[in-house]
Amino acid sequence: MTFDLVGCAKAPATLSLPRLDPLQQLKQDIAAATASMGVQRAAWGIVVHSLDRNERIFELNPRTLLVPASAAKLVSLSTAVDAVGWNFRFETTVRATAPLVDGTLQGDLLIVGSGDPSIGGRGGEELSVWVDTLKDLGLRRVDGRVIGDDDALEDPRPQLAWAWDDLGYPTGVLFGALNVAENRMVVTITPGSDADAPTRLSVDPYASYRPLINSTVTGAPGSPLLIWPEQRPGEPFLTIAGSIPAGAPPAQLSVSAGNPTFWFASVLRGALLSSGIEVTGEAFDVDDVMPGPERAGPVLY
Repeated sequence: MTFDLVGCAKAPATLSLPRLDPLQQLKQDIAAATASMGVQRAAWGIVVHSLDRNERIFELNPRTLLVPASAAKLVSLSTAVDAVGWNFRFETTVRATAPLVDGTLQGDLLIVGSGDPSIGGRGGEELSVWVDTLKDLGLRRVDGRVIGDDDALEDPRPQLAWAWDDLGYPTGVLFGALNVAENRMVVTITPGSDADAPTRLSVDPYASYRPLINSTVTGAPGSPLLIWPEQRPGEPFLTIAGSIPAGAPPAQLSVSAGNPTFWFASVLRGALLSSGIEVTGEAFDVDDVMPGPERAGPVLY
């Protein structure tokens, strides 16, 4: 007797896991992220609040005191938008303290700011646009000073709980009514030819007002490059410290520009000179001008 055996193979059954509730999925994702390799020793503080339901739906260490970081920018932005709306525009004007006659301003250029943080920065208008507009108006010479007027806001100063050792870095710059290039400048450090030989600091001409103390040294060839800025509260000068190896190419360090109003006036004066407009006076913060300049002059920009 012959039997034909025919086997029927079935595909393995697919195991389907129940889908998590979105809230449970969120909690699971956060738990996984905060327990992943590399962050296990970090301190986390997380609060998720539903705007629709007006209730807190997740929290992790909600009462732990942590040092605020860049997440605080979201609070600043939302507060500003709530106060003035998305279409708000800062106003910065260039005034003359005397009439423009035959291309010459026989008086001061007065820049009046209101806090615009974007001028000359990564998302704002370049000062070259200002200079071109002034040249189109016929300005060829300023027989006076370039003065920054920051009186629309309180004088720039470090805020509550700022770390003083950040003040020399771009992350610790001061902001006020006048700001340009995010109030940052670049210092170039050139090493000596041999170990222990003097180093040299250099900056762009319009940044030469910033008093610098050179505490850098030339290290042995092949030694590590380690350069940092030190800005102590209340001191006008910035110390550049560290070591740069002999024979290495010059190193560049981005640092805080100091007084933002004086920095703005200095950068604008430098831009005017570079474009061929003569400026006989120096750059000033309005707080250092006595008596104060005439603020009722014609608006040039």
